[in-house]
Amino acid sequence: MFATLVGTNTNSTQFESMFGSLCEIAMANGFLPPDTSIRVQSDQISLENWTLELKGPADKKADFLLAVTAPKVPSMSPIPVKKNVDGPLFAVIVMDSFYVVSREDQRDVTEFRDSIGVEQSFLAFLQCVSGEIS
Repeated sequence: MFATLVGTNTNSTQFESMFGSLCEIAMANGFLPPDTSIRVQSDQISLENWTLELKGPADKKADFLLAVTAPKVPSMSPIPVKKNVDGPLFAVIVMDSFYVVSREDQRDVTEFRDSIGVEQSFLAFLQCVSGEIS
């Protein structure tokens, strides 16, 4: 089972289609969707204007954490909250004209101009999580 973190501190809904697409890819590759809401814990920034939803397994031990957020201003951290779910992180920061992807399995950050690059990176991530060679 995987975990998800999704949300924004803007009026944008652009991130929702990316989130839905990546969840569909995960499920099509045999991963079960999250079934329990988990409390979000702030880290170094205020969550005052954020709308965030964190879901995962009740024991907080996930195959991976998929995070898709759309901040007004990106920060140094790939997610705006404490990572309180076990499992490698695949984080997508959705901006107006590009995406920033952070892959914890490779300790890498990459910028993409289109969703196809993000989806390909996610598929490679899933292969690593599954134990296959990327």
